[in-house]
Amino acid sequence: MTTSGNTIFYADDDIDDQQFFKEIISEIDPDYKVFIQKSGVELMTVLEKTLWLPQFIFLDLNMPVKTGYEVLKEIRHSERFKYVPVIVLSTAGNEFAILKAKELGATAFIVKPNKLGDLKTIINTILSSQWDNHAVFKKYG
Repeated sequence: MTTSGNTIFYADDDIDDQQFFKEIISEIDPDYKVFIQKSGVELMTVLEKTLWLPQFIFLDLNMPVKTGYEVLKEIRHSERFKYVPVIVLSTAGNEFAILKAKELGATAFIVKPNKLGDLKTIINTILSSQWDNHAVFKKYG
């Protein structure tokens, strides 16, 4: 399966968060293509249909119908997607949420900061880091 460089899938049901994310990525590197999915169901449907894999998946936890936890579990149990870095981006910054995401195979966990500048710094760090199939889980924020 081919990974398409400079592509990001971002699943979040919040329209404002979607827009902020796209703006931040555009400011960091306008060559990145961001594909927004409005739900976990939509993300999994797109992943199943695509012939290539995104470089990164950013995933909100709190979505209706299929939560980010359920999506993460499906991704990590799939031979096609299990090595794609999945970065959880959530307001749920409690220890339970972080440990559960780690246990399910998240590559990193970002607690959504209050300032967009802080989020931009964190995302820039993630995009510029080297990720491999055995990446160590990292928490930001």
